[in-house]
Amino acid sequence: MSTWARRVHRGATSLSQAVTSCGGGQAPSSRLERVKFGVPLEQLCKDSSDLPAPLLVLMLRLNKEAPRKKDVFRAPGHQGNARKLAQFLHQGRLVNLDNFSVHTMASVLKRFLRKLPGGVFGAELEAQLLVALDQPGGLEERRERVQNLLAQLPLPAQRLLVLLFGTFRLVASDLSRTGMTAEALGVSVAPSFFRTCTGKVARMEDVARFRAASRATRFLIDNFGVSNLFGRHNYEYYARLTGRVLRVEEDWIFAFRYPPDSLVPRKTSLEAERSWLQAEAQRWGLHQSAPALAELHVDEATASSSCPLERQQAQRLRTRSEWFLGGKEN
Repeated sequence: MSTWARRVHRGATSLSQAVTSCGGGQAPSSRLERVKFGVPLEQLCKDSSDLPAPLLVLMLRLNKEAPRKKDVFRAPGHQGNARKLAQFLHQGRLVNLDNFSVHTMASVLKRFLRKLPGGVFGAELEAQLLVALDQPGGLEERRERVQNLLAQLPLPAQRLLVLLFGTFRLVASDLSRTGMTAEALGVSVAPSFFRTCTGKVARMEDVARFRAASRATRFLIDNFGVSNLFGRHNYEYYARLTGRVLRVEEDWIFAFRYPPDSLVPRKTSLEAERSWLQAEAQRWGLHQSAPALAELHVDEATASSSCPLERQQAQRLRTRSEWFLGGKEN
Protein backbone atom coordinates (compact mmCIF):
# COMPACT_ATOMS: atom_id res chain seq x y z
CA MET A 1 0.00 0.00 0.00
CA SER A 2 1.35 3.43 -0.92
CA THR A 3 2.21 6.12 1.63
CA TRP A 4 -0.75 8.20 0.46
CA ALA A 5 -3.15 5.26 0.88
CA ARG A 6 -1.84 4.54 4.37
CA ARG A 7 -2.42 8.17 5.35
CA VAL A 8 -5.98 8.18 4.07
CA HIS A 9 -6.83 4.82 5.67
CA ARG A 10 -5.28 5.91 8.95
CA GLY A 11 -7.26 9.15 8.91
CA ALA A 12 -10.46 7.42 7.85
CA THR A 13 -10.15 4.86 10.61
CA SER A 14 -9.52 7.45 13.27
CA LEU A 15 -12.34 9.71 12.17
CA SER A 16 -14.92 6.99 11.60
CA GLN A 17 -14.53 5.13 14.89
CA ALA A 18 -16.27 6.21 18.07
CA VAL A 19 -13.93 8.49 19.99
CA THR A 20 -13.96 9.32 23.66
CA SER A 21 -12.80 12.90 23.11
CA CYS A 22 -16.08 13.85 21.41
CA GLY A 23 -18.15 13.98 24.54
CA GLY A 24 -15.98 13.60 27.60
CA GLY A 25 -13.28 15.46 29.41
CA GLN A 26 -10.67 12.77 29.07
CA ALA A 27 -7.52 13.50 27.14
CA PRO A 28 -7.44 11.93 23.68
CA SER A 29 -5.28 8.84 23.43
CA SER A 30 -3.74 9.64 20.05
CA ARG A 31 -3.35 12.41 17.51
CA LEU A 32 -4.04 12.88 13.83
CA GLU A 33 -2.65 15.28 11.30
CA ARG A 34 -3.76 18.77 12.25
CA VAL A 35 -6.11 20.63 9.92
CA LYS A 36 -4.93 24.10 10.85
CA PHE A 37 -7.40 26.89 10.17
CA GLY A 38 -5.95 30.16 8.91
CA VAL A 39 -2.79 28.55 7.49
CA PRO A 40 -1.87 28.72 3.77
CA LEU A 41 -2.66 25.51 1.94
CA GLU A 42 0.95 25.12 0.78
CA GLN A 43 2.13 25.19 4.41
CA LEU A 44 -0.59 22.77 5.48
CA CYS A 45 0.60 20.32 2.81
CA LYS A 46 4.30 21.19 2.96
CA ASP A 47 5.40 17.58 3.55
CA SER A 48 3.62 16.25 0.45
CA SER A 49 1.17 17.18 -2.29
CA ASP A 50 -1.65 15.46 -0.41
CA LEU A 51 -4.28 17.14 1.70
CA PRO A 52 -4.40 16.19 5.40
CA ALA A 53 -6.21 12.88 5.87
CA PRO A 54 -8.88 14.27 8.26
CA LEU A 55 -9.76 16.96 5.70
CA LEU A 56 -10.00 14.34 2.96
CA VAL A 57 -12.30 12.19 5.07
CA LEU A 58 -14.52 15.19 5.82
CA MET A 59 -14.84 15.99 2.11
CA LEU A 60 -15.49 12.35 1.21
CA ARG A 61 -18.31 12.18 3.73
CA LEU A 62 -19.81 15.32 2.21
CA ASN A 63 -19.37 13.88 -1.28
CA LYS A 64 -21.37 10.85 -0.19
CA GLU A 65 -24.08 12.45 1.95
CA ALA A 66 -24.61 15.99 0.61
CA PRO A 67 -26.36 14.82 -2.61
CA ARG A 68 -28.99 13.12 -0.43
CA LYS A 69 -29.85 16.03 1.89
CA LYS A 70 -31.74 19.30 1.52
CA ASP A 71 -29.99 22.68 1.50
CA VAL A 72 -26.48 21.48 2.29
CA PHE A 73 -23.95 24.37 2.00
CA ARG A 74 -26.87 26.83 2.36
CA ALA A 75 -28.54 25.95 5.66
CA PRO A 76 -26.23 26.51 8.64
CA GLY A 77 -25.30 23.62 10.84
CA HIS A 78 -25.36 23.57 14.63
CA GLN A 79 -23.07 26.41 15.68
CA GLY A 80 -21.86 24.76 18.85
CA ASN A 81 -21.09 21.48 17.12
CA ALA A 82 -19.41 23.35 14.26
CA ARG A 83 -17.06 25.08 16.71
CA LYS A 84 -16.36 21.76 18.42
CA LEU A 85 -15.61 19.95 15.15
CA ALA A 86 -13.39 22.79 13.91
CA GLN A 87 -11.50 22.77 17.20
CA PHE A 88 -10.97 19.02 17.11
CA LEU A 89 -9.66 19.17 13.53
CA HIS A 90 -7.42 22.12 14.32
CA GLN A 91 -5.95 20.35 17.35
CA GLY A 92 -5.57 17.02 15.57
CA ARG A 93 -7.87 15.27 18.02
CA LEU A 94 -9.82 12.14 17.22
CA VAL A 95 -13.42 12.74 16.26
CA ASN A 96 -16.40 10.64 15.21
CA LEU A 97 -18.10 12.28 12.21
CA ASP A 98 -21.25 10.25 12.85
CA ASN A 99 -21.93 12.65 15.73
CA PHE A 100 -22.21 15.63 13.37
CA SER A 101 -24.86 16.44 10.78
CA VAL A 102 -23.95 16.92 7.14
CA HIS A 103 -24.94 20.61 7.45
CA THR A 104 -22.52 21.05 10.34
CA MET A 105 -19.71 19.39 8.39
CA ALA A 106 -20.44 21.67 5.41
CA SER A 107 -20.32 24.73 7.67
CA VAL A 108 -16.93 23.69 9.05
CA LEU A 109 -15.56 23.12 5.55
CA LYS A 110 -16.76 26.57 4.44
CA ARG A 111 -15.11 28.09 7.49
CA PHE A 112 -11.84 26.33 6.66
CA LEU A 113 -11.97 27.75 3.12
CA ARG A 114 -12.80 31.27 4.32
CA LYS A 115 -9.82 31.28 6.65
CA LEU A 116 -7.27 30.32 3.99
CA PRO A 117 -5.02 33.40 3.65
CA GLY A 118 -5.62 34.80 0.18
CA GLY A 119 -8.29 32.19 -0.48
CA VAL A 120 -7.94 28.99 -2.47
CA PHE A 121 -7.01 30.85 -5.66
CA GLY A 122 -4.77 33.55 -4.26
CA ALA A 123 -5.41 37.25 -4.78
CA GLU A 124 -3.70 37.57 -8.18
CA LEU A 125 -5.14 34.45 -9.78
CA GLU A 126 -8.57 35.18 -8.32
CA ALA A 127 -8.61 38.55 -10.06
CA GLN A 128 -7.44 36.95 -13.31
CA LEU A 129 -10.18 34.32 -13.07
CA LEU A 130 -12.93 36.89 -12.70
CA VAL A 131 -11.54 38.90 -15.61
CA ALA A 132 -11.21 35.78 -17.79
CA LEU A 133 -14.89 34.96 -17.34
CA ASP A 134 -15.92 38.54 -18.04
CA GLN A 135 -13.97 38.87 -21.28
CA PRO A 136 -15.80 38.52 -24.60
CA GLY A 137 -15.64 35.21 -26.40
CA GLY A 138 -17.44 31.93 -26.76
CA LEU A 139 -17.94 29.23 -24.17
CA GLU A 140 -14.96 27.17 -25.35
CA GLU A 141 -12.67 30.19 -25.12
CA ARG A 142 -13.76 30.87 -21.56
CA ARG A 143 -13.26 27.25 -20.61
CA GLU A 144 -9.76 27.29 -22.02
CA ARG A 145 -8.89 30.51 -20.18
CA VAL A 146 -10.16 29.09 -16.90
CA GLN A 147 -8.32 25.80 -17.42
CA ASN A 148 -5.05 27.63 -18.01
CA LEU A 149 -5.52 29.54 -14.76
CA LEU A 150 -6.47 26.48 -12.69
CA ALA A 151 -3.42 24.64 -14.01
CA GLN A 152 -1.23 27.34 -12.40
CA LEU A 153 -2.45 26.47 -8.92
CA PRO A 154 -0.34 24.24 -6.64
CA LEU A 155 -1.35 20.59 -6.80
CA PRO A 156 -2.99 20.55 -3.32
CA ALA A 157 -5.24 23.45 -4.36
CA GLN A 158 -6.18 21.69 -7.60
CA ARG A 159 -7.09 18.53 -5.71
CA LEU A 160 -9.08 20.46 -3.14
CA LEU A 161 -11.04 22.22 -5.88
CA VAL A 162 -11.82 19.09 -7.91
CA LEU A 163 -13.17 17.33 -4.81
CA LEU A 164 -15.26 20.34 -3.83
CA PHE A 165 -16.71 21.13 -7.24
CA GLY A 166 -17.32 17.47 -7.95
CA THR A 167 -19.46 17.42 -4.81
CA PHE A 168 -21.21 20.65 -5.79
CA ARG A 169 -22.00 19.18 -9.20
CA LEU A 170 -23.57 16.11 -7.57
CA VAL A 171 -25.70 18.32 -5.33
CA ALA A 172 -26.86 20.52 -8.22
CA SER A 173 -27.59 17.50 -10.41
CA ASP A 174 -30.29 16.20 -8.05
CA LEU A 175 -32.42 19.30 -7.50
CA SER A 176 -35.52 17.41 -6.39
CA ARG A 177 -33.55 15.85 -3.55
CA THR A 178 -31.21 18.67 -2.54
CA GLY A 179 -33.19 21.79 -3.38
CA MET A 180 -29.96 23.38 -4.59
CA THR A 181 -29.22 24.57 -8.12
CA ALA A 182 -25.77 25.54 -9.37
CA GLU A 183 -26.84 29.17 -9.03
CA ALA A 184 -27.95 28.68 -5.42
CA LEU A 185 -24.69 26.93 -4.61
CA GLY A 186 -22.76 29.76 -6.23
CA VAL A 187 -24.46 32.27 -3.96
CA SER A 188 -23.93 30.09 -0.88
CA VAL A 189 -20.27 29.14 -1.29
CA ALA A 190 -18.74 31.99 -3.32
CA PRO A 191 -17.69 33.97 -0.20
CA SER A 192 -15.75 30.91 0.96
CA PHE A 193 -13.65 30.90 -2.24
CA PHE A 194 -13.33 34.54 -3.27
CA ARG A 195 -11.78 37.12 -0.97
CA THR A 196 -13.16 39.96 -3.10
CA CYS A 197 -16.71 39.40 -1.80
CA THR A 198 -16.09 39.04 1.93
CA GLY A 199 -16.47 42.69 2.90
CA LYS A 200 -18.73 43.42 5.87
CA VAL A 201 -20.05 46.66 4.37
CA ALA A 202 -22.33 46.08 1.38
CA ARG A 203 -21.30 48.85 -0.99
CA MET A 204 -22.38 48.85 -4.61
CA GLU A 205 -18.99 47.69 -5.82
CA ASP A 206 -19.07 44.89 -3.24
CA VAL A 207 -22.43 43.73 -4.56
CA ALA A 208 -21.02 43.69 -8.10
CA ARG A 209 -17.99 41.66 -6.97
CA PHE A 210 -20.21 39.21 -5.13
CA ARG A 211 -22.31 38.67 -8.24
CA ALA A 212 -19.16 38.12 -10.31
CA ALA A 213 -17.83 35.61 -7.78
CA SER A 214 -21.17 33.78 -7.70
CA ARG A 215 -21.20 33.57 -11.51
CA ALA A 216 -17.64 32.23 -11.49
CA THR A 217 -18.56 29.58 -8.93
CA ARG A 218 -21.60 28.57 -10.97
CA PHE A 219 -19.46 28.37 -14.10
CA LEU A 220 -17.09 25.92 -12.41
CA ILE A 221 -20.02 23.79 -11.22
CA ASP A 222 -21.82 23.75 -14.56
CA ASN A 223 -18.65 22.91 -16.47
CA PHE A 224 -17.19 20.39 -14.04
CA GLY A 225 -17.52 17.53 -16.53
CA VAL A 226 -15.57 19.27 -19.29
CA SER A 227 -12.23 17.71 -20.13
CA ASN A 228 -10.23 20.91 -20.48
CA LEU A 229 -11.38 22.50 -17.21
CA PHE A 230 -9.79 20.65 -14.27
CA GLY A 231 -7.51 18.39 -16.31
CA ARG A 232 -7.37 14.65 -16.71
CA HIS A 233 -5.11 13.93 -13.74
CA ASN A 234 -7.47 15.76 -11.40
CA TYR A 235 -10.53 13.92 -12.69
CA GLU A 236 -8.68 10.64 -12.19
CA TYR A 237 -7.83 11.75 -8.64
CA TYR A 238 -11.50 12.55 -7.98
CA ALA A 239 -12.70 9.18 -9.29
CA ARG A 240 -10.02 7.31 -7.35
CA LEU A 241 -10.88 8.92 -4.01
CA THR A 242 -14.67 9.01 -4.25
CA GLY A 243 -15.11 5.66 -5.97
CA ARG A 244 -17.55 7.27 -8.40
CA VAL A 245 -17.71 6.50 -12.09
CA LEU A 246 -17.19 9.89 -13.71
CA ARG A 247 -18.19 10.53 -17.29
CA VAL A 248 -16.44 13.52 -18.88
CA GLU A 249 -17.79 14.93 -22.15
CA GLU A 250 -19.24 11.52 -23.07
CA ASP A 251 -15.73 10.45 -24.06
CA TRP A 252 -13.73 9.82 -20.91
CA ILE A 253 -14.90 7.53 -18.14
CA PHE A 254 -12.76 7.78 -15.02
CA ALA A 255 -13.02 4.95 -12.53
CA PHE A 256 -10.91 2.44 -10.67
CA ARG A 257 -9.02 0.28 -13.12
CA TYR A 258 -9.49 -3.49 -12.99
CA PRO A 259 -7.44 -6.16 -14.79
CA PRO A 260 -9.06 -7.50 -17.97
CA ASP A 261 -10.50 -11.00 -17.98
CA SER A 262 -7.71 -12.12 -20.29
CA LEU A 263 -5.21 -11.54 -17.45
CA VAL A 264 -7.23 -12.49 -14.39
CA PRO A 265 -10.43 -14.60 -14.50
CA ARG A 266 -13.35 -12.55 -13.19
CA LYS A 267 -14.28 -15.04 -10.47
CA THR A 268 -10.71 -15.08 -9.18
CA SER A 269 -10.56 -11.28 -9.30
CA LEU A 270 -13.78 -10.89 -7.32
CA GLU A 271 -12.71 -13.41 -4.69
CA ALA A 272 -9.37 -11.64 -4.32
CA GLU A 273 -11.10 -8.29 -3.92
CA ARG A 274 -13.46 -9.68 -1.29
CA SER A 275 -10.53 -11.15 0.65
CA TRP A 276 -8.67 -7.85 0.37
CA LEU A 277 -11.66 -5.95 1.78
CA GLN A 278 -11.87 -8.32 4.74
CA ALA A 279 -8.15 -8.00 5.43
CA GLU A 280 -8.26 -4.21 5.22
CA ALA A 281 -11.27 -4.09 7.55
CA GLN A 282 -9.39 -6.06 10.19
CA ARG A 283 -6.19 -4.09 9.67
CA TRP A 284 -7.76 -0.65 10.01
CA GLY A 285 -10.49 -1.49 12.48
CA LEU A 286 -13.34 -0.95 9.99
CA HIS A 287 -15.48 -3.77 11.35
CA GLN A 288 -18.23 -4.23 8.79
CA SER A 289 -20.85 -6.92 9.19
CA ALA A 290 -20.67 -10.17 7.27
CA PRO A 291 -23.85 -9.34 5.28
CA ALA A 292 -22.06 -6.33 3.77
CA LEU A 293 -19.36 -8.53 2.32
CA ALA A 294 -21.88 -11.18 1.34
CA GLU A 295 -23.85 -8.51 -0.50
CA LEU A 296 -20.71 -7.49 -2.35
CA HIS A 297 -20.13 -11.11 -3.34
CA VAL A 298 -23.73 -11.62 -4.51
CA ASP A 299 -23.93 -8.30 -6.37
CA GLU A 300 -20.72 -8.97 -8.25
CA ALA A 301 -21.69 -12.52 -9.15
CA THR A 302 -25.04 -11.31 -10.49
CA ALA A 303 -23.45 -8.44 -12.40
CA SER A 304 -20.85 -10.68 -14.02
CA SER A 305 -23.53 -12.96 -15.42
CA SER A 306 -26.04 -10.40 -16.70
CA CYS A 307 -24.45 -6.95 -17.15
CA PRO A 308 -22.05 -5.42 -19.65
CA LEU A 309 -18.53 -4.61 -18.50
CA GLU A 310 -19.28 -0.94 -17.83
CA ARG A 311 -22.25 -1.80 -15.59
CA GLN A 312 -20.18 -4.39 -13.74
CA GLN A 313 -17.52 -1.79 -12.98
CA ALA A 314 -20.11 0.78 -11.93
CA GLN A 315 -21.79 -1.69 -9.56
CA ARG A 316 -18.46 -2.74 -8.05
CA LEU A 317 -17.40 0.87 -7.51
CA ARG A 318 -20.71 1.82 -5.97
CA THR A 319 -20.73 -1.12 -3.55
CA ARG A 320 -17.08 -0.65 -2.64
CA SER A 321 -17.48 3.10 -2.05
CA GLU A 322 -20.59 2.63 0.10
CA TRP A 323 -18.87 -0.12 2.09
CA PHE A 324 -15.80 1.97 2.92
CA LEU A 325 -17.62 5.26 3.61
CA GLY A 326 -20.60 3.65 5.30
CA GLY A 327 -21.84 5.42 8.38
CA LYS A 328 -25.03 6.14 10.24
CA GLU A 329 -27.43 8.55 8.59
CA ASN A 330 -27.74 11.94 10.18
